[in-house]
Amino acid sequence: FQHYLEVFVPDAANAITGVKKQAARTEARAQSTYYLGLMAYDGQRYDEVLAYFKDYETKFPDQADYAPRALSMSIDAHLAKGSLAGAKALSATLQQKYASNTFTGRSALKIYSALRAEEEKKSKAGDLPGSRALKAEMATYMHVSNALASEPNFGNLRIESGLYLELADWAKAEEALRATLKAFEGAADRAADLEKFVKPDLGEALLGQKRVPEAFAVLDPL
Repeated sequence: FQHYLEVFVPDAANAITGVKKQAARTEARAQSTYYLGLMAYDGQRYDEVLAYFKDYETKFPDQADYAPRALSMSIDAHLAKGSLAGAKALSATLQQKYASNTFTGRSALKIYSALRAEEEKKSKAGDLPGSRALKAEMATYMHVSNALASEPNFGNLRIESGLYLELADWAKAEEALRATLKAFEGAADRAADLEKFVKPDLGEALLGQKRVPEAFAVLDPL
């Protein structure tokens, strides 16, 4: 793969013309680049990962399967190198170009975890404004993760709603709580949790929006 990309393709003697041949060359370059990046990823050579996958989705816009995977691996590489900013920048690209892709959600969850570690440091240091700002980001990334999860995760939905409640973002808390109720309403093993925690939290979110009659309807039967 490396010889093909770095020696064969740039050699003027191997230049090609014609739409079909150019398309085949682009496909070959896309696959070679992807597998070189994948091998670097498997070998934890993160600088190489970032080099191979730099602007992959722009260079090869037709790679709807490879491109989000390449972005996801690049996010992992940034996180492994301690670059949360780099990871967030690529996550924004994932969310913009591949909004419903599984890897968009998976990467969001990894960034949430990195943000949580940073938030814990701010909290221990007594930096309340810094902690709150990170919690707002954590809530956003957890929301993306939950929205794209292959199946609902009760714990993660509780984290999302809990963060929004703490931030007094009542509407988004309501959204997460209603999603939790919808996903687990018929689950016998979650019935007690819904009654003890989720519905009371929904009542709080509704009261926060001054929707008293709706809150009463939720809380009165409890």
